[in-house]
Amino acid sequence: MSDNTCSICLEPLLTGKHEDDGGKSIGATVPCGHCFHFECFAMWQASKGGRNCKCPNCNNVTKECIKIYIAQSEDAGGNDDDDI
Repeated sequence: MSDNTCSICLEPLLTGKHEDDGGKSIGATVPCGHCFHFECFAMWQASKGGRNCKCPNCNNVTKECIKIYIAQSEDAGGNDDDDI
């Protein structure tokens, strides 16, 4: 599984399914550094009985998550030497 995939729903973190009104993907990160869709992590947390649950990736106990906004860069293709 790649770093840009939500390990809960197995979809890319940059999908239109989990966007705010500004068109940016909403994610969540936990203290161990793993990232998920915010909605996916909230459902995961609720299914585990509340705020004290384990990270789906590494099983570290986490009490909180931080909402993050993920924007795809326009130059996602890398360095293009033709533009120089």
